[in-house]
Amino acid sequence: KVKNAMHTLHNFWFSGWGFDKLYDTLFVKPFVFVALINKNDVIDKLYSALVSIASALNRLFAFSQSGILRWYVMGIVVGAILILTIGIFINLFKI
Repeated sequence: KVKNAMHTLHNFWFSGWGFDKLYDTLFVKPFVFVALINKNDVIDKLYSALVSIASALNRLFAFSQSGILRWYVMGIVVGAILILTIGIFINLFKI
């Protein structure tokens, strides 16, 4: 009897008190509207350029990987020798 007498109030209570419609109206629709207006802004282009640069560097550095561990170790040893040599020369010729 109560359901039939207060049909509108019953629907309001059992539909989550209209929270979904309120949330959609106050937050979702304005956010989607602003996002559609601002979809080609400068910040997106900046991040797209950053992704392109990172992809290009990845392709460039991928060529230097041979998978042979001896070459990697040799590169580390040669680099360490160069750094030590430069350090020794700097200390020898220090005034």
